[in-house]
Amino acid sequence: MGFAWNKLFRTNVIKSNNIRFKEKVIINEDVLFVCEYIDAVNSVRVIDDRLLYYRVNEKGATLRYKPDIIESNEWFINNLNHITDDHCTLVSEGYYCRVIRCLSNVAQFYCFHKDFKGNGIKELKAIVASYPKYNDAIINVNHSYLTRKQKLLLLFLRLSMRKSS
Repeated sequence: MGFAWNKLFRTNVIKSNNIRFKEKVIINEDVLFVCEYIDAVNSVRVIDDRLLYYRVNEKGATLRYKPDIIESNEWFINNLNHITDDHCTLVSEGYYCRVIRCLSNVAQFYCFHKDFKGNGIKELKAIVASYPKYNDAIINVNHSYLTRKQKLLLLFLRLSMRKSS
């Protein structure tokens, strides 16, 4: 849902609702854009045709070490929470999945990245302990919507939370 590259948008909707990519968000910025856009329209149309093929570049920006990802995620989650406050249960489930994805990004691009200097497990636990929205998502997320990697992270964090309580 969150990617902007696989959608077409009406310019008049973007301009009239002042929808912009958020500069403070270094990852998932397209999710906020798409959510704000969807919130501004009455309907969307989905087509099932593959019209674009996406390649991952091993040396691209999406895989680099991101020491500022924690602050970026906090800003992102607070803004996403604001968008999803008045919506249905399905949106709430999507919100928790997105928060877990943010946490997975913290693990991948910060705590367990080859350029991180320190104890990644200890750092990840400290980040989770200091940010209540991560804890809420760990407790409330429907794991059936997560990737295998995210499920493993969730299992690890849930077990860690049990041991510390």
